[in-house]
Amino acid sequence: MRGKKYFLYIISLLLAINFAACKTDNKKQSAGKEIEKSFDIKAAENIVNSYMNYLMKEDYQNVSRFYSKEISKNIPKINKQPLKIRGYNIIEINEIGKSGLFRIKVARMNMSEPYASLEEYILKVIKEDTDYKISDVNTSIDKEAFLKNGRLRIRSKNNVDTNLLIDPGGIPNYAFSKDDKAKTDKIEVSKKNYGPMIFSYSGYSIAISTYEKDSFAGIIKIDESMAVQGGQKDDQSQQGGSTGGEKGATGLVKEKPVGKEFTALDLLKNSKIDYMVFSGDEKFLLIQYSKDGYGKSIGLYHSEGGEMIPYEFEKNYPIDKVDIIFSSFDKEALNFEVVPRAGADKSVGEYIGRWRMDLKEFRVKKM
Repeated sequence: MRGKKYFLYIISLLLAINFAACKTDNKKQSAGKEIEKSFDIKAAENIVNSYMNYLMKEDYQNVSRFYSKEISKNIPKINKQPLKIRGYNIIEINEIGKSGLFRIKVARMNMSEPYASLEEYILKVIKEDTDYKISDVNTSIDKEAFLKNGRLRIRSKNNVDTNLLIDPGGIPNYAFSKDDKAKTDKIEVSKKNYGPMIFSYSGYSIAISTYEKDSFAGIIKIDESMAVQGGQKDDQSQQGGSTGGEKGATGLVKEKPVGKEFTALDLLKNSKIDYMVFSGDEKFLLIQYSKDGYGKSIGLYHSEGGEMIPYEFEKNYPIDKVDIIFSSFDKEALNFEVVPRAGADKSVGEYIGRWRMDLKEFRVKKM
């Protein structure tokens, strides 16, 4: 009898242990499924930022790492091209089920001719196994600016018609260099050649440049009501005819430009502008330029008013021995890199590396 009770006790104990083990396994499986099901929109945003930064650097090998298995099957070979992405701004994020949709404004420019475009990217991010991947990419053009028959013109979205952006007469004839603190040497602005351009992410402004021996840069505010309506067809632009304009000296109708306000930024003496880019909040415009006999440097300006920030990069780094290269804008921060020029000695070692500027206090620190 005692043996039978002992046997029943053992059976009961084994059943209890088995039940507890099953319950634990179920909890683990349930937790595993929850982890598998969960979608972290912040992690997806980090993937989008990494993807866009690699696109800006044209590091297509790393770009390809972010694509889903389906997209990875159809990636074409990408050759070197003059169109470069110079900046981007995520303007909308939506979490839909187990995916994230990101709406991004992308500023692109041509390195070999005056051309700029503002494009909209829509990226879909999914969770593939445990990794976040981009499963869909859609793009469309918001605006284009380009040179035609010696005039800067602008096109909105899919409009066939284009508008005159600015008449050469709308660009100042003389300007001071920001280096001229006493404002005593007003220099003639060259209008012989147009250089790099870049749109703001809202599309309400565009930075343009001109050059010859010196380079000049300014920001144009765009009259959206005129730009959306469209102006004239390209074949009309050769004749100077348009509706809504006024008659010029020749008696022909003078086309009215969509540029409604011009803010002069700087006249860079003995320099060539490489490119320009707005900060994400459009409060600042950065100019990357090359100076004759020296290296590459950057200048940072307030978009409203055109004043230079109270920090001069040329005076804080030996640009005869180093190049200062823009990296990216973050929220209230500018990232840049200092690299040695050919033949630079060891004395520049303290400057070499990645740097970050706080856009509130304009203080820099080495990363």
